[in-house]
Amino acid sequence: MKKRIVSILLVVFMIASMVPFMSAPASAAEAVNYMYPLTYIKGKVNFTTAQCTDYKVIDSNNKPTDWEKNTWYVVRGEVTISDRVKCDGAVHLILTDGCKLTCSKGIQVETATVGDDASLAIYAQSEGNNKGQLIATGDEDRAGIGSGRCYSFSGDITGDIVIYGGYVKAT
Repeated sequence: MKKRIVSILLVVFMIASMVPFMSAPASAAEAVNYMYPLTYIKGKVNFTTAQCTDYKVIDSNNKPTDWEKNTWYVVRGEVTISDRVKCDGAVHLILTDGCKLTCSKGIQVETATVGDDASLAIYAQSEGNNKGQLIATGDEDRAGIGSGRCYSFSGDITGDIVIYGGYVKAT
């Protein structure tokens, strides 16, 4: 009888050792709230709070310049990106409370074909005096946020730029 119990326990431990250990990923993103316009009634915008859980962080250690299609980005802290940023498709940017993102050569939101979905939507984490900031300054005759060169028509089309919140200064 003892041999049988030991054999059963041994089989259970062997099977258990073959099952991969499952744990939460170390880089699991915590939910970030952001303000989203819900209704527009009698000249007043009413906001609701939404949550984003699948996003990429922009901070002092991570400063991407090619913002990917259908991707959410969350800005944390004070960040300066010294190269021109390019939006590839629909991009969503959440400015967390107290953050400051400076794009020294601006943000390009354009596409070469009609019907492509190049766009930039900017959200604030919350309302109030501590809302995040985006400062985008164009260079070489380019917009702070928008198209490429303003003096030559290359056939490129500026995508939609929608600001739902935050402090945004584009020069």
